[in-house]
Amino acid sequence: MLTLQDHNARDRTPMTSVLGLTACLLYFLAAAFQFTALRQAVSPNRAAVVGLGIMAAVLHGIAGWQEVLRETGVAFGLFDMASAISLVVVAIVVLSALWRPLENLLVVILPFAAISLVLSLFTGDTYSPRTALPNGVFAHVLASVTAYGLLTVAAVQAVVVWLQDRSLRAKRPSLLTSLPPLQTMEALLFELLLFGVACLTFAVASGFLFIEDIFERRGMVHHIVITLASWIVFAVLIWGRFRLGWRGAQAARWAMSGFALLLLGYFGSKAVLELVLESA
Repeated sequence: MLTLQDHNARDRTPMTSVLGLTACLLYFLAAAFQFTALRQAVSPNRAAVVGLGIMAAVLHGIAGWQEVLRETGVAFGLFDMASAISLVVVAIVVLSALWRPLENLLVVILPFAAISLVLSLFTGDTYSPRTALPNGVFAHVLASVTAYGLLTVAAVQAVVVWLQDRSLRAKRPSLLTSLPPLQTMEALLFELLLFGVACLTFAVASGFLFIEDIFERRGMVHHIVITLASWIVFAVLIWGRFRLGWRGAQAARWAMSGFALLLLGYFGSKAVLELVLESA
């Protein structure tokens, strides 16, 4: 199995690195534009920010595609998947920002996308590429990446809602005063959660259906248990929203807790398996 020391085993072309680094530069540039507007409490140049974000995402996608698809198979390593999920996150926010007030999330999301892309490009393999990917497994992977992308955006939105709620209760000015009303931000949060949980439900179900010997795979039991715990937290939150009227900081805390479990269930388990156990 390839390890972190097998960096030279990658069949990367110089163009892949150039495309990836250019995407990173555009990510940071767009984030800087948005942060400057947020700090000065002025309307951002949405066309510039979204345009830079779209160009960066396209380059990210090309570079990431070349990283994941190898001559030896399809790579599902820790950093490759982090890069793929971050690309989905950027795509969701950038495209949604064309008609919804989500562009402020780019201040946080774009730098993380750049970092994940750099790690994917310039670290060695942590996972042996799969030589075969059945349609059912592909559907599971696609649903999983989409779910993680949507729920990542929801988690960042939850942090914003939590901070905005605290700022309003404290009645003190902050960078958040230029954001849309709290009610609008909460509505966006639950839209993201509903779509994200729907995709997560399909991802979990397809995993049980299409992954052979799922409970016999190394580390899979921990991943399944923690992911199901995350799903339950999100389900309770959605129920609490529509039946008990949960909102504001309470809803944000539940959303952040569910995402923390989701993060631990996938990336935590994957990091232990690929970076700790495989290098031991």
